[in-house]
Amino acid sequence: MSNSEPEKSVPFNKRLASLRRFLPHIAVIASALAIGLFLRLDPVNRVQALDLPEITESNVSVSEVEAEDELVLPDFSTEDDILFVQDDATIIRKVDPQTNIPARARTSPVEYEVLPGDSLYGIAEKHGLNAETILWSNVAVLADDPHNLTPGQELLIPPVDGVLYLVQEQDGISGVAKGLNVDVSTLIDYEGNDIDKEEPDLIPGTYVMAVGGTRDLKIPGPVLQETNQTTSTGQKIFRAFWSSAGSGACAGEGSYRGPIGNTSFVWPANNRSISGYNYSAVHQGLDIAAGLGDPIYTSDSGVVVFSGWSHWGYGNMVVVDHGNGFQSLYSHLSQINVGCGQGVSQGGVIGLAGSTGNSSGPHLHYEILFNGIRQNPWSYLQ
Repeated sequence: MSNSEPEKSVPFNKRLASLRRFLPHIAVIASALAIGLFLRLDPVNRVQALDLPEITESNVSVSEVEAEDELVLPDFSTEDDILFVQDDATIIRKVDPQTNIPARARTSPVEYEVLPGDSLYGIAEKHGLNAETILWSNVAVLADDPHNLTPGQELLIPPVDGVLYLVQEQDGISGVAKGLNVDVSTLIDYEGNDIDKEEPDLIPGTYVMAVGGTRDLKIPGPVLQETNQTTSTGQKIFRAFWSSAGSGACAGEGSYRGPIGNTSFVWPANNRSISGYNYSAVHQGLDIAAGLGDPIYTSDSGVVVFSGWSHWGYGNMVVVDHGNGFQSLYSHLSQINVGCGQGVSQGGVIGLAGSTGNSSGPHLHYEILFNGIRQNPWSYLQ
């Protein structure tokens, strides 16, 4: 007989109750093992499962962020983007099909067809020239009178201001230079003239450009004759005779006597505005605005010494001699109301405005002359 007590069996229900006490711990351990295994298999989710700090908004723009990845090089581009940098940092010149190549200044004349509504000053302005240059260079067409400008005419437009001259037979380079008021070297040195510097000569029938040159305009005028009359200052008075102006010239005009003016000239038309050419070196009178048939008045008292048609392009014309060296001229009239030798008073109607002769529309061409020389009317009109 043994001294140890026999082993006692534990009832099943007691073992189950004891196991239940450990179930929460087992569940925790199983969950931890499952999570560890899952994270080991999916590293992306593992990162997402980390407890990261909260992301906040940034003031840095997308373009600034992108710029950090770009290659930063010195700015080689010009204002017109002529240069640019390739991705491999190679600097090349950008092709610009719109590049403006400076035009070389012309040295030869060009032809210009006169259009309706053109004026001498308008044509000159179109080409960046003075009106005198156009008139001086087209004497064969305009005959030194801007009123001769007509649509359809072909004018030669010089490249620069001065005189474009057609060389004539027997012309020498010294004579041409003197006549156009320039030095011989001016003609030789101008590239467009193509003159041999070693043996300078001019070829008849060709044009030469006198840069900066001038010449006297051949404006038709009255024939002057000195009279015995003198003023209190001893100044000589020249009588202007108009027989060269046309059929309206008065016979024996030098012997006419009548009212004498007071040298105070009133406006010869109701309008006091210019309609056409103003007074200038190329137009030595005023084109005063006047409608067809408007009355034209004598500016000062005197005697009519021309009344009729002028073949200078002035059309119907009246000239009044004021007996003191002054004469006044009124042209392009549609009607003449006075005759040769007739005395007229200041402000009297001498005719009606028109567009006869070389005229582009109704107006009054008005001139004041002293001793036969055309004056600036603006210096006398009241």
